Amino acid sequence: MLRRYRFPILLALILLLAIYLFGFRWRGIDKVIRRHDSFIEAIEEKDWGKCAKLVAPAYRDRWGFERSDILLTLEDVGRQFFIVLDLDWKTAETKWEGSTVSISGHGTFTGKGSPIASAIEARSKRYSSEPFTFFWKKQSFLPWDWKLVKIEHPRIEIPNGYRPGDLGSAVSGGF
Repeated sequence: MLRRYRFPILLALILLLAIYLFGFRWRGIDKVIRRHDSFIEAIEEKDWGKCAKLVAPAYRDRWGFERSDILLTLEDVGRQFFIVLDLDWKTAETKWEGSTVSISGHGTFTGKGSPIASAIEARSKRYSSEPFTFFWKKQSFLPWDWKLVKIEHPRIEIPNGYRPGDLGSAVSGGF
C-alpha cells in the first residue's frame, strides 16, 4: 500500500522544499545581503577564492579597476600588509533598483601587520565618514546568483603609480 503512495509523497516533499527555498531562503534582497556579508567575511578571512566567486566578470569601478584588479588589490592589502585583518562594516542603507541592489555603509580596516598596514588603517579611518556603496547585480534567473559589479566611495583616490598586484608601486605610490 505504501509503495503506491511513495512517488506522490516524494513529489510533495520536493515541491515543499522548492517553495521554501525559492519563496523564503533565496528571497531577493535577503539573498543579496547574505552575499554581501559573505564578501566582507571573505575579505576578513583572506579567502581570495571566495572573493573571486562573488565578483562579477563585468566588474568595473570609477578607478578603472576591473575584476582582476579589484581582486589583486584586496590581496595586496590583506595578504601582503596585514597578518590579522578585521573589516568593521555597518550597513546604513539597502536599495533595490531594477536588477541591481546597492548596499551602502561605513567600514574601516583594522589589524596587525607591516608599517604599511598602519597607514592603510589610518587612511581607512579618514574615509569612514562617508559611505562605501557596493553594487550587486543578478547574473541569471537563479535566485542566488548575485555578483558584485562595482564599489564606490566619493573620496577615495588610488595612490599615483599604484598597479594592483605590484607591491613596489604601492609603496612608491604613497600607500
